[in-house]
Amino acid sequence: MDLHKPKPWHNWRDFLKEFGTIVLGVCVALAAEQAVEAYHWGTQVREARALIATEMAHNVRQAIIRSRTELCGERRLDELAAILDTASRTGALLPVGDIGLPPRGYWYSGNWESVVASQTATHFPREQLANLARVYKSVERAESFNIMEREAWSSLYAG
Repeated sequence: MDLHKPKPWHNWRDFLKEFGTIVLGVCVALAAEQAVEAYHWGTQVREARALIATEMAHNVRQAIIRSRTELCGERRLDELAAILDTASRTGALLPVGDIGLPPRGYWYSGNWESVVASQTATHFPREQLANLARVYKSVERAESFNIMEREAWSSLYAG
């Protein structure tokens, strides 16, 4: 390896030339580092969007199923209430049959949580990040209601 020994500068022109060479080299190195980092985060964001899209597709499917079956569940609960009202008036419980269950689906948020934990979410556009946070807050609420509903239906079977 051939090392270039710095030459002593004798005037301002030599100094500025040496200084400019060093500054230019540092700027090129910093720009290259920024380009590599921008590429890296761009790749991470694209992969995260694909994961979130898959997860959201499942959650949208779950919402459609819930929407389509909600009326049926409400109707069955009304039927059970009527049977219990009749039983309390007459003192005799008629055969109930199968109580039924609402669809057992789950609301997913693991991909979103991993994107946030890996700090990839900080590289999303601000508006998109805010929208995703709102959507996943709704997913979190839906899953907690789902859990309460499963517990309520389970207590119907236990009682």
